[in-house]
Amino acid sequence: MHGLGILSASHDGSIMLWAQSGKVLMVMVSHTSIVYSVDAHVSGLIVNGSEDHIAKI
Repeated sequence: MHGLGILSASHDGSIMLWAQSGKVLMVMVSHTSIVYSVDAHVSGLIVNGSEDHIAKI
């Protein structure tokens, strides 16, 4: 998320948005399996894919 923070994908199916200070800004539970990839568009959309063979926007 350009200028807002850093996105991370997790083994528990969640995606987290972090401030550069290390504070968690947002937790999104998106999948039932390991999230392997996450990316953000400048419009604010977040795209992610996981081991459950599902990609979400």
